[in-house]
Amino acid sequence: MVGELTERQRQVLHLLAEGKRMKDVGTILNICPRTVAFHKYRIMKVLHAENDADLVKFAVRNHLIAP
Repeated sequence: MVGELTERQRQVLHLLAEGKRMKDVGTILNICPRTVAFHKYRIMKVLHAENDADLVKFAVRNHLIAP
């Protein structure tokens, strides 16, 4: 499923799973927080995630972040 995400979506997922706020992710990636929210929405749809905890579990299982 990671292959279904774009590079930008992987970057957003990585930062969100690390616990960064959308505003911080936007600053780091030089995009507006609303764009971050859109990426998160698309990521959740692709991964069939229901909440933020599902995103973090996915990121840990797929070695996008350390446990």
